[in-house]
Amino acid sequence: MPVKPLIRVTEGWKKEENKRFGACVELVLETYNVETGDVKVFCYAPTLEDLPLIRRMCDMVEEVDQHNKSLYSLQQEALQIKPIDKGCY
Repeated sequence: MPVKPLIRVTEGWKKEENKRFGACVELVLETYNVETGDVKVFCYAPTLEDLPLIRRMCDMVEEVDQHNKSLYSLQQEALQIKPIDKGCY
C-alpha cells in the first residue's frame, strides 16, 4: 500500500492542556489501497520528547541507504568479473 507523507501546521487539539497558543506540526500519512481505491489518513503531532527518536530514525534511514548503495555497487562489480577459464581447483 503506497504511503504519501505530508507535513502541515494545524490548530492543536490539546492547546489548553499543553499551555500553547494552538498551532502544532503534524506528520500526515496518506495511504492508498491500490485494489479498492480507499484512502486513509493518519495524523501524528510529535512532542519535543519524540524528536530524538525521529532524528535517530532519519539518521538510520540515511545510513542503511548508504550501505545498500555500497552493497549494490559491489554486486554490480562482481557481476562484471569474468571467470578464469582454467577449470576447477
